[in-house]
Amino acid sequence: AVCRVNNALSKHEMPSSDDVKIIMLPQRLANRRKLLLTILKDCFGLLGKCVPQDFREGDVLLFASNCPIRLLGSFVILKLEEEEGELNSCAGL
Repeated sequence: AVCRVNNALSKHEMPSSDDVKIIMLPQRLANRRKLLLTILKDCFGLLGKCVPQDFREGDVLLFASNCPIRLLGSFVILKLEEEEGELNSCAGL
């Protein structure tokens, strides 16, 4: 999954939300946070205070670099799924 995400990023493509879900499974994984931060920066142009604490409109934003890893992963998955949904609706699927 990590290789597929890195390959997509190197081709300037959106990684699969399913691959990010695999990356977020509870296991030791070096550079997980760095990879998630790269997805946010490269795919969505998000840096700094961009992760909502509770995913509600107008919620308090946390710094992506030091928020809990589960919250960061959930936010990245949410953004990717939103993007995948928009692509599917544009394609008429």
